[in-house]
Amino acid sequence: MYVDGVQKPMMLFQETFLSVWYWVFAVLFWGVICNYTFGIPNELLMRSKRSAEESEIFDRYARRNLAMFGRAIKKRTLVVTGITAFVLTLVGTLAVVNRAEAAMGIIVIIAPMAARWMWGGYMIRKLNENMPDPERLRRIFMFERRVTGIVAGLSITAAYLVATLHHGPGWSEVLFRGY
Repeated sequence: MYVDGVQKPMMLFQETFLSVWYWVFAVLFWGVICNYTFGIPNELLMRSKRSAEESEIFDRYARRNLAMFGRAIKKRTLVVTGITAFVLTLVGTLAVVNRAEAAMGIIVIIAPMAARWMWGGYMIRKLNENMPDPERLRRIFMFERRVTGIVAGLSITAAYLVATLHHGPGWSEVLFRGY
């Protein structure tokens, strides 16, 4: 990167949004998150529409995961919520007060993920209290899958907008040129 005609090394933590690795990480991170719905691979969810056998496999697996996650949520909600709130507050403070670019890059990824997981925890508890029939359960999983995809897209869009606000117009050209 050139600053006032002098070449300066590009540091990952100082210029997070100008690193192609940040964008690779963000896309891969959300790609992995979007590949599962409540621990169920989306391939199994999609195959459950095809036959009664696939539907039965999905139903058993989904009910087992919901029960397992429900037990974990009951045991660990307070601790996980406290740690998550602390981390989000710390990173958010660094992003807003210190204008730390790495913190900005992290917060636009982990804040939507944390919100999504909070909603997921609520849904898991709700489903465990009143387990629906297999077809309704499949439709709920399909809806949650779509919501996760939307949140992922909004997270990447937010990262792009924050980068534009931080670096100004034309920053993406610098990203692809490498300086």
